[in-house]
Amino acid sequence: MVFIDETWIKTNMAPLRGWGPCGQRLQASAPFGHWKTMTFIAALRHDRISAPWVIDGPINGEQSWPRKFGQ
Repeated sequence: MVFIDETWIKTNMAPLRGWGPCGQRLQASAPFGHWKTMTFIAALRHDRISAPWVIDGPINGEQSWPRKFGQ
C-alpha cells in the first residue's frame, strides 16, 4: 500500500508576536528577500519514502494533476 502525501512550506513564515521584557518593545528579525511557497510530494510506504518531489510554488485547484503535469 502506498499513500501519496503533499506538504508545503512558506519562506515568509516569521512570528508576528513574541515575549519581551515588561515595559519594553520586543526587537526581533524576519527574513528578507524572495518569499515563496515550496510544495513537497512523496509516496509513503510502510518502510520508506519513495519518489520525493519538490515543486517551486503552490498546487491549487486550477493546477490539477493531469493538466499541469501532463499525465
